[in-house]
Amino acid sequence: MESARFYGPTPRSSVKILLHDPLRTVKIRGRTPCPGMVPSCLGASQTYPQSEVDAVTRSLSPCLLVDWLPRIRNQSRVRRRPAAPRPSQLRLDLLEERTLLRASTLTSLADNLLGVTPLTKFGPLVQVSSTSLFADTNADNVHGQSGTNYLNSEVEPSMTVDPANPKHLVGAWQQDRWSTGGARDLVTGVTYDGGMTWTLVAVPGATLVAGGTYQRASDAWVSFATDGTVYLSLYAFDDKDYNQAMLVYRSYDGGLTWGPPTAVIADNVSNVTDDKESVTADPTNPQFAYYTWDRLYFDPVTFNFIDGPAYFSRTTDGGQTWESPRVLYGDIPNTQTIGNQIVVTPDGTLLDIFTFFNPSGTKLEVVRSTDHGATWTSPITVATESPAGVFNPTTVRTGTYSPAIAVDHRDGTLYVTWEDGRFSGFGFDSVALSISKDAGLTWSTPIQVNKTPTNLPRARQEAFTPSAAVAANGNVAITYFDFRNPNNQPGGLPTDYWIVFGHGNQDLTNPANWVNEQRLTTASFNMELAPVSLGRGYFVGDYMALTAGGENANSFSALFAQTVSAADPSSIFFRDPSPDDAGSAPRLDAFVASVVTRTSPQRTASEEAIPATAHWPSQVQPLDTARLDQYFAADPAPVQMAVRTYVARGLPGSRPSTLVPELSSAIINRIVPHLTQDSPSGSADE
Repeated sequence: MESARFYGPTPRSSVKILLHDPLRTVKIRGRTPCPGMVPSCLGASQTYPQSEVDAVTRSLSPCLLVDWLPRIRNQSRVRRRPAAPRPSQLRLDLLEERTLLRASTLTSLADNLLGVTPLTKFGPLVQVSSTSLFADTNADNVHGQSGTNYLNSEVEPSMTVDPANPKHLVGAWQQDRWSTGGARDLVTGVTYDGGMTWTLVAVPGATLVAGGTYQRASDAWVSFATDGTVYLSLYAFDDKDYNQAMLVYRSYDGGLTWGPPTAVIADNVSNVTDDKESVTADPTNPQFAYYTWDRLYFDPVTFNFIDGPAYFSRTTDGGQTWESPRVLYGDIPNTQTIGNQIVVTPDGTLLDIFTFFNPSGTKLEVVRSTDHGATWTSPITVATESPAGVFNPTTVRTGTYSPAIAVDHRDGTLYVTWEDGRFSGFGFDSVALSISKDAGLTWSTPIQVNKTPTNLPRARQEAFTPSAAVAANGNVAITYFDFRNPNNQPGGLPTDYWIVFGHGNQDLTNPANWVNEQRLTTASFNMELAPVSLGRGYFVGDYMALTAGGENANSFSALFAQTVSAADPSSIFFRDPSPDDAGSAPRLDAFVASVVTRTSPQRTASEEAIPATAHWPSQVQPLDTARLDQYFAADPAPVQMAVRTYVARGLPGSRPSTLVPELSSAIINRIVPHLTQDSPSGSADE
């Protein structure tokens, strides 16, 4: 039998991988050095639980697996297994030692590589918010404002994930929603354990209840920069005068505290209204971040509508200053943009997506920039937008005209999802999707992706307020609400939240490839307990939040609002794959960052300087070699220490299923040679 040798987590170690099967011999080929690693500390002749086998096989090099898994699949189609076969075994020859592992995980590995999305087991539903942080203050004179205030209501969350640690997430939402718009303030939530526990923080300096000057705040949006800065944007305004501002905050400690707000724009005139902003940190350059919103102009005498262009500002110095706002697109009479959101593709191209209203109809459009927002192209149409609205039988304010966009950071594929009535003859809304494979220049024909059963009354087939995210491995998820579950009690409007998956290796313009829909709510909630948006219906948000993160960079985390009781009209909830199912694995760059940032220059650069309980962060994709270069150039000693410790510890006995070293060839060649004169070289199948 042929075997493949590739280098292990130390310069002198290498691994042979042999697949034994009673029916066939499979040739396994690979070139060295390969980025995948097998833990060097696996002992000989031991039996490992399935979770550890999964962790080990996940670490094998893709360049090796891609060659032999199709062979397994093809041969299994033409051969039949005897009545009592000997189980297939994955044999790892670790130089002098031999470790025999069970290989029942091969099916799941093959499914992953061949485009089958496995069923995800979700962890517990976590209620993030509950009672109001502002219940004991009346600094904003609640009774002196217009409308109804819904104490203890939290709506419309946004969420972002730390690029260096998928278990570190920051969310933001409105606290104590008003029926006439906005809330008493925004609250942020921070988790460092993948969503199991949260620290809540009132956003300071915007509204009166938190030391600010405005009566209300709305439209929370958060975004992580690659240097660890967290940006928060919001719209602040007064109830009965014209004071308003688009504000932006920065946090340097992961969202636990926020600096003073910066006004990107502020107004006190009667004929201008700002709305629905978002902020995006550039994942290709932490010095850049982008702020966009729609700005409505009215005639100062007649107050007739003039236009509503998209506005834009950016920072080029990490948020210290922001450029003067300017029109991004849409300064055209009797037109308006809304729902502006910017994403950045891997090559640095910016895309702003928005709904564009004009006398001839409503369209989803994008504009592009290849120079960090200095200039923008003419608009490109994604699709016409034709929502029917949600009436079941009462009106619900949903994410109509709030498109969601996500980008695959491997190849730049773009996914846009929104509510649309085209699939029902405009009788009710479903969730539509369009995809671009060329950085937004062309878009696929919209398809329906929600899996709401079609054998229900039309009112119970409505699906709305979608969100989208792409994981590091290219898998895609879309979430949405619907009313499919029957009302088992008199009155009320039972509502649930769902997630559906698509595998990035498949043709996701085919509705059949959106599979494994799962329920994120554990029980239907009554939408009729939600705050009311005056004239527009029950309201839990124009958007919800979905990110790739939580347990690891290949899993998805959902942050959404649902009702609880009359005393708790709406709360924020979190759902993430089960830790046992997600199986996170640390990356070298994240571990080095953890060690270096915890090691002062005065400390001794030795392995003993790292305590046995040092933080082992979850998997980060892709490997941030630039960050390692920066650490190494600044001070190589802590980096060498971290790498030595990382390699030496391998799989600590206390957590063997979650710690799999994954040194890349680039890191071996760049850093490991500094630790020893013997570096891996050569190659070759034996």
